[in-house]
Amino acid sequence: SPRVERDSVSATTSAQKRELVSRLRSECAEGVVFKKSAAPYVAGRPNSGGNQLKLKFTKTADVFITEFNDKAYQMAVMHEGAVRLVGKVYTGTTTEERRRLDALLAAGETPVIEVRYLYATESDICYQPVYVRMRNDKTDGECLLSQLVSGFLLIFKARYLVHQAKTDIAHARSIRTMSTIVKDLALPIC
Repeated sequence: SPRVERDSVSATTSAQKRELVSRLRSECAEGVVFKKSAAPYVAGRPNSGGNQLKLKFTKTADVFITEFNDKAYQMAVMHEGAVRLVGKVYTGTTTEERRRLDALLAAGETPVIEVRYLYATESDICYQPVYVRMRNDKTDGECLLSQLVSGFLLIFKARYLVHQAKTDIAHARSIRTMSTIVKDLALPIC
Protein backbone atom coordinates (compact mmCIF):
# COMPACT_ATOMS: atom_id res chain seq x y z
CA SER A 1 0.00 0.00 0.00
CA PRO A 2 1.12 3.65 -0.44
CA ARG A 3 3.67 4.99 2.06
CA VAL A 4 2.74 8.18 3.99
CA GLU A 5 5.44 10.79 4.70
CA ARG A 6 4.48 14.10 6.30
CA ASP A 7 1.65 15.50 4.17
CA SER A 8 2.52 13.49 1.08
CA VAL A 9 1.77 9.99 -0.10
CA SER A 10 4.09 7.97 -2.30
CA ALA A 11 2.75 5.48 -4.80
CA THR A 12 5.23 3.71 -7.05
CA THR A 13 3.34 1.04 -8.98
CA SER A 14 0.60 1.69 -11.54
CA ALA A 15 -1.92 -0.06 -9.30
CA GLN A 16 -0.93 2.09 -6.29
CA LYS A 17 -1.20 5.26 -8.40
CA ARG A 18 -4.66 4.30 -9.68
CA GLU A 19 -5.78 3.48 -6.13
CA LEU A 20 -4.35 6.77 -4.84
CA VAL A 21 -6.12 8.85 -7.51
CA SER A 22 -9.37 6.99 -6.83
CA ARG A 23 -9.05 7.52 -3.06
CA LEU A 24 -8.15 11.20 -3.40
CA ARG A 25 -11.14 11.77 -5.69
CA SER A 26 -13.43 10.05 -3.17
CA GLU A 27 -11.94 12.21 -0.38
CA CYS A 28 -12.74 15.33 -2.44
CA ALA A 29 -9.11 16.38 -2.88
CA GLU A 30 -8.39 19.16 -5.40
CA GLY A 31 -5.91 17.02 -7.28
CA VAL A 32 -2.63 15.15 -7.17
CA VAL A 33 0.97 15.87 -8.18
CA PHE A 34 3.07 13.15 -9.79
CA LYS A 35 6.84 13.58 -9.46
CA LYS A 36 9.70 11.49 -10.81
CA SER A 37 10.96 9.58 -7.77
CA ALA A 38 14.64 10.49 -8.29
CA ALA A 39 13.95 14.18 -8.94
CA PRO A 40 14.43 16.78 -6.21
CA TYR A 41 11.45 18.83 -5.04
CA VAL A 42 11.32 22.25 -6.69
CA ALA A 43 8.79 24.85 -5.54
CA GLY A 44 6.56 26.51 -8.13
CA ARG A 45 5.33 25.29 -11.48
CA PRO A 46 7.50 23.89 -14.24
CA ASN A 47 7.38 26.02 -17.40
CA SER A 48 6.97 23.01 -19.66
CA GLY A 49 6.92 19.41 -18.61
CA GLY A 50 9.61 18.96 -16.02
CA ASN A 51 9.82 16.42 -13.25
CA GLN A 52 6.34 17.09 -11.86
CA LEU A 53 2.85 16.78 -13.31
CA LYS A 54 -0.22 18.25 -11.60
CA LEU A 55 -3.57 16.55 -12.17
CA LYS A 56 -6.50 18.70 -11.02
CA PHE A 57 -9.80 16.95 -10.37
CA THR A 58 -11.98 19.31 -12.38
CA LYS A 59 -15.69 19.13 -13.04
CA THR A 60 -17.69 20.40 -16.02
CA ALA A 61 -20.92 22.36 -16.20
CA ASP A 62 -23.15 23.80 -18.89
CA VAL A 63 -23.83 27.49 -18.25
CA PHE A 64 -25.26 30.32 -20.29
CA ILE A 65 -23.68 33.70 -20.90
CA THR A 66 -25.68 36.79 -19.99
CA GLU A 67 -23.20 39.56 -20.88
CA PHE A 68 -19.60 40.57 -21.32
CA ASN A 69 -18.34 42.78 -18.49
CA ASP A 70 -15.09 43.53 -16.70
CA LYS A 71 -13.10 41.71 -19.41
CA ALA A 72 -14.98 38.44 -18.90
CA TYR A 73 -18.25 36.70 -19.75
CA GLN A 74 -20.88 36.52 -17.00
CA MET A 75 -22.00 32.91 -16.48
CA ALA A 76 -25.41 31.92 -15.18
CA VAL A 77 -27.61 28.89 -14.53
CA MET A 78 -31.28 28.43 -13.66
CA HIS A 79 -32.43 27.69 -10.12
CA GLU A 80 -36.10 27.37 -9.18
CA GLY A 81 -37.14 29.35 -12.25
CA ALA A 82 -34.73 32.24 -11.63
CA VAL A 83 -31.37 33.16 -13.14
CA ARG A 84 -28.44 32.54 -10.75
CA LEU A 85 -25.08 34.14 -11.58
CA VAL A 86 -22.20 31.68 -11.09
CA GLY A 87 -19.08 33.68 -11.95
CA LYS A 88 -17.18 34.93 -14.97
CA VAL A 89 -15.07 33.16 -17.57
CA TYR A 90 -12.54 34.33 -20.13
CA THR A 91 -9.74 31.78 -19.89
CA GLY A 92 -9.86 29.25 -22.70
CA THR A 93 -11.70 31.42 -25.21
CA THR A 94 -10.11 32.17 -28.58
CA THR A 95 -10.52 35.34 -30.61
CA GLU A 96 -12.90 33.51 -32.96
CA GLU A 97 -15.01 32.13 -30.11
CA ARG A 98 -15.19 35.57 -28.46
CA ARG A 99 -16.46 37.04 -31.76
CA ARG A 100 -19.17 34.34 -31.90
CA LEU A 101 -20.17 34.93 -28.26
CA ASP A 102 -20.20 38.72 -28.72
CA ALA A 103 -22.37 38.42 -31.86
CA LEU A 104 -24.87 36.14 -30.08
CA LEU A 105 -25.04 38.49 -27.08
CA ALA A 106 -25.51 41.50 -29.41
CA ALA A 107 -28.45 39.66 -31.02
CA GLY A 108 -30.08 39.26 -27.59
CA GLU A 109 -29.27 35.56 -27.23
CA THR A 110 -27.88 33.76 -24.19
CA PRO A 111 -25.34 31.30 -25.62
CA VAL A 112 -24.79 28.05 -23.73
CA ILE A 113 -21.21 26.98 -23.14
CA GLU A 114 -19.43 24.18 -21.32
CA VAL A 115 -16.89 25.19 -18.69
CA ARG A 116 -14.42 23.20 -16.65
CA TYR A 117 -14.00 24.31 -13.02
CA LEU A 118 -12.35 23.13 -9.81
CA TYR A 119 -15.40 23.50 -7.54
CA ALA A 120 -18.27 25.87 -6.75
CA THR A 121 -17.95 28.14 -3.71
CA GLU A 122 -20.50 28.33 -0.91
CA SER A 123 -22.21 31.15 -2.84
CA ASP A 124 -22.34 29.00 -6.02
CA ILE A 125 -19.50 30.75 -7.90
CA CYS A 126 -17.43 28.48 -10.15
CA TYR A 127 -13.81 28.49 -8.95
CA GLN A 128 -11.18 28.66 -11.74
CA PRO A 129 -13.61 28.30 -14.68
CA VAL A 130 -12.14 27.57 -18.11
CA TYR A 131 -14.14 27.80 -21.35
CA VAL A 132 -14.36 24.40 -23.08
CA ARG A 133 -16.82 24.78 -25.99
CA MET A 134 -20.13 26.13 -27.28
CA ARG A 135 -23.19 23.95 -26.62
CA ASN A 136 -25.58 24.53 -29.54
CA ASP A 137 -27.51 21.42 -28.48
CA LYS A 138 -28.70 22.94 -25.16
CA THR A 139 -30.90 25.82 -24.06
CA ASP A 140 -30.36 28.14 -21.12
CA GLY A 141 -33.28 26.43 -19.35
CA GLU A 142 -31.28 23.19 -19.28
CA CYS A 143 -28.37 24.81 -17.39
CA LEU A 144 -29.29 24.03 -13.78
CA LEU A 145 -27.64 24.93 -10.49
CA SER A 146 -27.93 21.29 -9.36
CA GLN A 147 -25.11 20.27 -11.74
CA LEU A 148 -22.51 22.34 -9.82
CA VAL A 149 -20.33 20.50 -7.31
CA SER A 150 -19.99 22.69 -4.26
CA GLY A 151 -16.50 23.23 -2.96
CA PHE A 152 -18.03 24.18 0.38
CA LEU A 153 -19.30 20.64 0.75
CA LEU A 154 -15.99 19.26 -0.51
CA ILE A 155 -14.01 21.42 1.93
CA PHE A 156 -16.39 20.52 4.77
CA LYS A 157 -15.95 16.81 4.01
CA ALA A 158 -12.15 17.17 3.80
CA ARG A 159 -12.04 19.09 7.10
CA TYR A 160 -14.24 16.42 8.70
CA LEU A 161 -11.89 13.68 7.48
CA VAL A 162 -8.86 15.56 8.86
CA HIS A 163 -10.67 16.16 12.18
CA GLN A 164 -11.64 12.47 12.35
CA ALA A 165 -8.02 11.42 11.70
CA LYS A 166 -6.74 13.77 14.44
CA THR A 167 -9.41 12.45 16.83
CA ASP A 168 -8.40 8.85 16.04
CA ILE A 169 -4.72 9.69 16.66
CA ALA A 170 -5.53 11.48 19.95
CA HIS A 171 -7.69 8.54 21.03
CA ALA A 172 -4.91 6.06 20.19
CA ARG A 173 -2.41 8.17 22.19
CA SER A 174 -4.73 8.36 25.20
CA ILE A 175 -5.25 4.58 25.13
CA ARG A 176 -1.47 4.10 24.98
CA THR A 177 -1.01 6.57 27.85
CA MET A 178 -3.69 4.91 29.98
CA SER A 179 -2.28 1.48 29.22
CA THR A 180 1.19 2.65 30.31
CA ILE A 181 -0.22 4.11 33.57
CA VAL A 182 -2.13 0.90 34.33
CA LYS A 183 1.00 -1.14 33.57
CA ASP A 184 3.19 1.10 35.75
CA LEU A 185 0.73 0.82 38.65
CA ALA A 186 0.53 -2.95 38.15
CA LEU A 187 -3.25 -2.70 37.95
CA PRO A 188 -5.22 -5.32 36.07
CA ILE A 189 -6.60 -4.24 32.69
CA CYS A 190 -10.34 -4.94 32.52
